[in-house]
Formats: sequence, structure tokens, C-alpha cells
Amino acid sequence: MRNSRPWRSQLTSLLLAVVGLTTACAASTPPQATHASPLQASADATRELQTDIDAMPAGGTLKLDNRRVYLHAGVLKIRKAGVRIDGNGATVQATSTQTSSVQVLADDVSISNLKLIGPRSTTRRDGIDQQALAILGAKRTSITGTSVDGSAAAGVFIGNGSSGFSLNDVQVRNTRADGIHITGGANTGKLSQVTTVNTGDDGVAVVSYGDAPACHDIVVVSPTVRGTTGGRGVAVVGGQRIQISDVDISDTSAAGVYVATEPAYDTRSVNQVSVVGGSVTRANRNPSVVNGAVLVYSGQPGTSTESVTISDLSISQTPASAQRAVGLVVDAGTVSNVTFSRLTLTNQSVRPFVSTARPGAYRADDWTSNNRPLSVN
Repeated sequence: MRNSRPWRSQLTSLLLAVVGLTTACAASTPPQATHASPLQASADATRELQTDIDAMPAGGTLKLDNRRVYLHAGVLKIRKAGVRIDGNGATVQATSTQTSSVQVLADDVSISNLKLIGPRSTTRRDGIDQQALAILGAKRTSITGTSVDGSAAAGVFIGNGSSGFSLNDVQVRNTRADGIHITGGANTGKLSQVTTVNTGDDGVAVVSYGDAPACHDIVVVSPTVRGTTGGRGVAVVGGQRIQISDVDISDTSAAGVYVATEPAYDTRSVNQVSVVGGSVTRANRNPSVVNGAVLVYSGQPGTSTESVTISDLSISQTPASAQRAVGLVVDAGTVSNVTFSRLTLTNQSVRPFVSTARPGAYRADDWTSNNRPLSVN
């Protein structure tokens, strides 16, 4: 990067010297590097930010200046374990679609109170360097109070076997791909109070492709999905022991809730997946896609879809083009022990339930339609 302001390097050096002095005088206090410049966005800050990130010792905190917009044309990488990025309400804005990512590559990293802005793109991307915030093979990553606005790919990407991750109060909007995409054997993680708005694909998705280990032991609590221009609301496409609860999903292009194995993407089996509690409103609004508001789909040969529970959902205003409120469709693979329980349907102009599964593969009980008991067996 061409640095047109040499004094910035001097300021950075001075700050790092202060950090070193603080560490020497008070080893028990985690060191901090704090940006204090009153400047607004003016020049590329990639080198400045990367230098400060790399200079943090284990246990250190980098606190950004909330009066600044930090522009970055290159990928920013957090490569040191045990550090904390305190966004302090500051904005970190990518200026190049191809290198628009902030990546967590080390264990025990926390990011809080940060605003990430990506370039608006009319083309969907899928490279790692185009994922707005990527957790890649890291353990115990914590993301709190952070927002992503704009991404040519996913807003938050969690992959490469990442484990022990935690996302709390994270908001993602205006992506070309998924809002939050969990894949590549990611496991033992929890999402709480995450919100996606206007995503180009699924709002929140767990996807286990055949060329990587299955994702497993993931909990998603109180996700909110407000509109998808493509894809579903919450989706589990291959995975084991995935629990999703208290959903608030509306205005999705395809299904609001989707549990599946897919041949087009060579995905793995589904086992012990539950979606319990919440509401699905105006799902599957794309008339060229027939999913229904809720769909369990078995399409991948040689896979199994078993022990899937969909319960305690309120489903309303499903458009006529969706053709059904709830579907269980089997094109390939095996299906067993699928439960649809305590579903409440209101304001529907579609069939309540369509199934192509063999007898005994599922049960459906305690449904109501407009406050009246409904038998769908």
C-alpha cells in the first residue's frame, strides 16, 4: 500500500511502544493498542490495521476509534491466538470485492461491537477472500454485537473444521450468498439472537458437502430472517445433531425451514436435526420454486434422512404458488423417524401437507388450521 501519511507509522510505533511499556509494568493487565485519530475515511488502512493486529500479544486488545471509517482494499487476517478486537462501534469498510474479507485464523479470538461494510455487488462470489467475515479452522471464536452490511458472498462464513464458535447479537444484511454459512465440518458452536435481512441465498445455513466432514453439534437459538432474494430461511443440508429453536422467519424466496440431502451439491446425510418453536410467515414467495413453508427433502442417493423433528411452529400466509404448507419429499436415499408435531396453520390457501415418503417413515400429529384440529395422515 502506498502510504501518503508517514506520521501514521510513527504513531503506530509510539502506540506499540506504550503497549510494551504497559506490559512490562503491569503484566497482569491485558495490553491494549488504541486508535485515537479523529480522522474519517480518507486513505486505505489495510497496512495500518494488519500491522496492529499482528503486533498484539496474546491477551491483547485492539480498540478501534469509533469516529473513523477504516477502509481496507486487502484481506485482513487475525493470525495470533488469544487476542481481542474491540470495534468500539467503528466501521471497517472493504473497498475491493475480490479481497473484502476479515478472517479469523487463530484460536481464542473475540470480536465485538464492530461494523463491517462490503462493496455492493451484482455478481455472486464464493471465494474465501470474498466472505465478509470468515472463521477458518479456528477454535473458540466469539463474535458479539457485530454487523455485516454488504457481501458478494456470505456475510459470516464458518468452515475448515472450526469448533467452539459463538455468535451472539450478530446482524447480516444485503449479501449475494447466505447470511450465515456454516460448513466444512464446523462443529460444537452456538448462534444466539442472529438476524439476517435481504440475503441472496439462505438466511442461516448448515451445509455438509460430501468432500468434507459433516457439521455437527450446532445450536441456533432465536434466529430472525427477514427476506431472502433466493434460498431459504433456515436450512440444514447434511449434518448431525443440529438444534434450531424459536425461529422468526418471513418473506423467503423458497422454504422458510428446509432440512435436506441434495444431489446437486453432493451433500451428506441428515441425522438428529430439530427445528422447534417460532413462526414462518409468507415463505416460498418465488412462484418458480415449489417448496412450501417447511420442506424435508431426501434427494441424494446413498444418504439417509433420519430423526428429524419439526414442531411447535406457527405457519401463516403461505402463497398459493407454494402449493403446500409442509412437505416431505423423497426422490432418493432413505427416510425414517421424521416428526411433524404441533404445527399451527393460519391464513393458508395451499394444501396443509404433501408427502411422498413410504408409510411409517413419518408421523404428523396435533396440527390445527385456523384454530381447529387438523388431521393430515
